[in-house]
Amino acid sequence: FRTHLIMDPESNTFVQWKKHGHPFVTMKLYSAKDNNYVTRAIDHVAGGEDTAVVVTLGQHFRPFPMHIFVRRLLNVREAIRRLHLRSPSTRVIIRGENIR
Repeated sequence: FRTHLIMDPESNTFVQWKKHGHPFVTMKLYSAKDNNYVTRAIDHVAGGEDTAVVVTLGQHFRPFPMHIFVRRLLNVREAIRRLHLRSPSTRVIIRGENIR
């Protein structure tokens, strides 16, 4: 899967989005080498005062048994801790599956 980018030079805004982790619900074929777990993606963020990381949890974790769900959540938490050690001013927003 490719990375999607949105740029607005007037407001100096740059958004990067990519699917991550299993399961991919799709009719298209994809290469496993394009797959990236959310924790690895967080580890690749340099961070900074003008950076926000938004993680949406639920859809990708729901099909798994509870113990795997909890383990993946703990891994995300550890990745966020590592990010804040590298760059304490980076904002991290964690969304639930349904924000209505």
